[in-house]
Amino acid sequence: MRLIRDNGEVVALSHDLIWVDEFAWSDLAQTSPERTLSGGFVVQQGLKRKGRPISLEPADDSMAWTSRAVVEKLQQWAMLPEAVFSLELPQGAFQVMFDNSQVAVSAKPKVAWLSQSADDDFLLSLKFLTI
Repeated sequence: MRLIRDNGEVVALSHDLIWVDEFAWSDLAQTSPERTLSGGFVVQQGLKRKGRPISLEPADDSMAWTSRAVVEKLQQWAMLPEAVFSLELPQGAFQVMFDNSQVAVSAKPKVAWLSQSADDDFLLSLKFLTI
């Protein structure tokens, strides 16, 4: 698994990250059903083209450790306005942006040390939207 920036820069992602909301989304959008004055039933449907969430998380605390250096790089990338990335997963390749409507990159240290080095391991979670 990897995330590729438009300039070709690549960050390898742990294969232990799981797409936790893969099946919690539908391509079909629908309005709330409404009744007309004549008693008819009105509902509109259409296909969503973009905006599918992709949330990558470790299954538990023993998996998907990522170095602090990679976490810092991903945080920098998440702060790039309107940046588009290619996300390669076992399920396929997706054009994505970081979902900054929530915390897009979160990480907690595997072991809490007073000082952290670039090689220290972190448990990483990422949130993207397809575009």
